[in-house]
Amino acid sequence: MIQELQSAIVARAKSTGDFNTAISGKFYYGRAPENSTDKYAVLSDVANPVSRDSGDLYEQCFFQMALYETANDGEDVGSSAGVHDLFYKCIALFDDCGSALTVTNYEVVHFTRLNIVGPYKTEGGWVIVINYSVALQKER
Repeated sequence: MIQELQSAIVARAKSTGDFNTAISGKFYYGRAPENSTDKYAVLSDVANPVSRDSGDLYEQCFFQMALYETANDGEDVGSSAGVHDLFYKCIALFDDCGSALTVTNYEVVHFTRLNIVGPYKTEGGWVIVINYSVALQKER
């Protein structure tokens, strides 16, 4: 189930649109390649990602999307404006996108933004982290 959800999220992120254009297709799972620069996004599962409700009607997953803007050649990105731009494009694509997300063998019950951390300064750039909750129900 986690793998199906990851595939659906990656497919949506890499679909044509403002978000994919802004990150130049650099959407990674787990961690970005070393020395990644410019704007990119990293999707990660949150520890203990799956829970079930008491009646086992649906499964709930938690994950985070980290949005980065880093400079080339060790330069410093002085403003957080670029990572804010990524944030707005990301939430336009993912917030409450359950009906538009196709997860093999599952129906998306909800896809909800839980919270936002940042922006905060990193070495040479900025990052914003968005935490999401997704509830899935097995298709019958």
